[in-house]
Amino acid sequence: MNQTHPRVDAYLQRLDTLLEGAPPATRTEVVAGVREHLHDSLPADADDEQVRSALAGLGTPEQIADEAYAVGPGSRTGAATLAQDRRWLPVVVMVLGLLVLLLLTFFAVTGPHPVELLFALFYPPLWPVLAVLVVIARGWTTREKVVLIGVFPAACALVAIVAAVAWSVNEAVGAAASVTALLLSVVVAATVVVVLGRRGLRRAR
Repeated sequence: MNQTHPRVDAYLQRLDTLLEGAPPATRTEVVAGVREHLHDSLPADADDEQVRSALAGLGTPEQIADEAYAVGPGSRTGAATLAQDRRWLPVVVMVLGLLVLLLLTFFAVTGPHPVELLFALFYPPLWPVLAVLVVIARGWTTREKVVLIGVFPAACALVAIVAAVAWSVNEAVGAAASVTALLLSVVVAATVVVVLGRRGLRRAR
């Protein structure tokens, strides 16, 4: 792209502002990397839709700045590659996440003590492995990583608490409440995993 565009200018200005707290070398490197990437990927006569699509592919300035701070100075050669490594991680995270939810469903259906549902996270140790992969991945922001890691213990805890309380009332209430909590937890958690997993995969391309 041989000419500036208002959207590109605003994007780069926002990114530069967000990187004010970074080392000068990192700030310069990241902004220059994004500018170079856009210059190479956009034609000289790019229209608004092409520019919007290119910027969406990079992620928001906040996401790039977050990754730049996380990676640290001197560890990368260009900002355009910050979210473009370890492309297999989002896929693996989605697979492991869905396996955790399947394991949670199995434990709930086989009817162990409600507290034992938390073992769905650690036997086999799928969730700890997933958490490590999420932490080292660069396709998600810090907030997204917290959500991805936390959604599974939250789902297990919800099912365990509802089951413990409901079954203390009577069998009918316990069965109905447990099934409802299980379905709600699995659907919400699976949605989070797929949405954020696809978002991470998109940024890694």
